[in-house]
Amino acid sequence: MKKVIGFLVMGLLLAFAAGVGFLFLSPDYEAQVVRSESMKPTFNMGDVVIVGPVKGQLKPGDIISYEQKGALIIHRVIEVKDGNIQTKGDANESADPWRVSISDVQGVFLFKAPYLGFLSSFVRTSVGWGVLVILPAVVLIGYFVRDIFKRND
Repeated sequence: MKKVIGFLVMGLLLAFAAGVGFLFLSPDYEAQVVRSESMKPTFNMGDVVIVGPVKGQLKPGDIISYEQKGALIIHRVIEVKDGNIQTKGDANESADPWRVSISDVQGVFLFKAPYLGFLSSFVRTSVGWGVLVILPAVVLIGYFVRDIFKRND
């Protein structure tokens, strides 16, 4: 039973690593952390949103990612007219006061990983780095060293 659980955990870790590697190496796909409540209930603060390239024409209802005055925004398209897009956050009462050029769209929403952004933020702290990276590495090395000494007995 322990071996089955070990294989499942290893498989999940490998799948996660492959997904992260794909996002890191692919220029067309990007992971973005939701930093506001403007798209609630679709996205919550701390969700990681995966966006990909625009395929076909954008239409009302699509969720897009774009940069506005240095800030990354993920909002829903409510109108496409004359090469410009009007967007709105699902939780906002009114549409955004600006229009976005279609050429400024960085990506279209593909899927989300709930609350994974909080983990990403935690890992960037010294405590998070220690708990989530250094400690597991030390435990893994200790496991291998113990295994080596057991075999030599």
